[in-house]
Amino acid sequence: WLGEYVGSNIVKYGYESNGASEMAKSYVYDDYGRRNTFQFALENGQYEVKVGVGRPRGSGDRHTAIVEGEFVVDDLLLNGSDNPTTIEASTIVDLKDGYLTLEVGGKSPSTGQFSYTFTAYMTIEPIGPSPSPTPTPTPTPTPTPT
Repeated sequence: WLGEYVGSNIVKYGYESNGASEMAKSYVYDDYGRRNTFQFALENGQYEVKVGVGRPRGSGDRHTAIVEGEFVVDDLLLNGSDNPTTIEASTIVDLKDGYLTLEVGGKSPSTGQFSYTFTAYMTIEPIGPSPSPTPTPTPTPTPTPT
């Protein structure tokens, strides 16, 4: 987890028992609304990535989530009167560099201000068969002269 304030009391978490699912009850966020990055080392291949943002009681903030450079949640207002107050966005990525990256938060294009993104959860599921392992070469026997 990378960000300007990771490791300080500015990066926070919360839990609200009235979430729509167990995954939607807890969340992490940057109290200054700065952009934060989560990076996962994975085998290259295709993955379905789902990201849940928001919190059960709503927040009145504009949420942003970017997976591998693609906006999956783009400056979305979850104002507390929306039902549900946590939303899920998904995308398919073709991973080529061995790292899957999620970026959340940052400045809202609508307001020009830093805005909280409450990151509730993320799931990463491989699509299709896993790559076959490379077989270990068998040494070729050398004939013994007679």
